[in-house]
Amino acid sequence: YEEWFRKTADLVNQKTVKAELPQGTTHYFINLIDENNFLRSYPEVLDTKNPSKSQINYAQRAISVGP
Repeated sequence: YEEWFRKTADLVNQKTVKAELPQGTTHYFINLIDENNFLRSYPEVLDTKNPSKSQINYAQRAISVGP
């Protein structure tokens, strides 16, 4: 079971993003949306070679918070 929440972040110095993760967070993605509403996720959510058949769940692709 995975449950994901959206959280906003602040842009600092035009180069640094600052966000506070909710308590209990184990994994996260960074989603950036530009002025043209173009979305990029890091790490990439889908298998780029075969996105319609990705068998890996989101937590296996996401950034781990720690031990």
